[in-house]
Amino acid sequence: MAVIAIRPARVRDLNAILELWRQAGIRSSAKDELRSLRTRLRRDRELFLVASDGSRLVGTLIAGWDGWRGSMARLAVDPLYRRRRIAQRLVDAAEARLRKLGARRIGALVFTDNTLGEQFWVAAGLGTAALIVFALTRGGTGQGDLPADLLVVGAVIASSWCYVEGASVAAAMPGWQVISWVVVLALPITLPASAWIWLATHDDHAPTPAAWWSLVLLGLSSMYLGFFAWYRGLALAGVAHGGQVQQLQALLTLAWSALLLGERVTAPTVLAALIVIGCVVWAQRSRTTRASSQTGSVEG
Repeated sequence: MAVIAIRPARVRDLNAILELWRQAGIRSSAKDELRSLRTRLRRDRELFLVASDGSRLVGTLIAGWDGWRGSMARLAVDPLYRRRRIAQRLVDAAEARLRKLGARRIGALVFTDNTLGEQFWVAAGLGTAALIVFALTRGGTGQGDLPADLLVVGAVIASSWCYVEGASVAAAMPGWQVISWVVVLALPITLPASAWIWLATHDDHAPTPAAWWSLVLLGLSSMYLGFFAWYRGLALAGVAHGGQVQQLQALLTLAWSALLLGERVTAPTVLAALIVIGCVVWAQRSRTTRASSQTGSVEG
């Protein structure tokens, strides 16, 4: 497959542009006809951008500049080419052109009837709510250690931010390189911190060889090798959609604890698992429904 190119539109692209908008589900307007597009193309050709894969047109974005403020509209990507950062590249290219013209403010026209987007956020919210209710009913409101709770909350915030940054970098380099560089760059912090923690606490614990092997396995699999696939998956699926899969982690942890440690799995646990799994599936289907229903091609 050829490299996706971002370029100004041409007259011969106009029919393909109209067809792409139809396939992408863009709301039609009275100006969606060849005559209006030709007029717009003559006036602002450098701001009428398309993405092409060889002869196939796969994305569009129309930017505007009135001498005071920039604007963006008609951002569309072929359903079969989504989750490849094509839309981001179109926006970046349009922003660069508008900044060069002198734009300091850039607005975007966004549809409010994006039902697939609404379905995704409803599913994501229900899944998160199910996990919160489950945690509270399992004793999450009992007496606890406030500093420990705050550290956990801080870890969640820090890790979620790192997931987003890692996914953005993984779009430009392989996931294994991303996490490897993270490990290397963190060494000036992690090595002294590990040494200090060991010196301060080693007299209080007597880890067995099995515990040491478990720690090595955790470091290699969960904290290193697992990120090879995780960052790549986030880069391909998008952080918002791909991140929903992680809602399964808490419940999978309970399942493994039952299998390996003999812990008891209760009916509320099973119910919460089914709800979360259903929400994750729903969220993922909101990403793929339109793409699976639109299988036609657009020839540039």
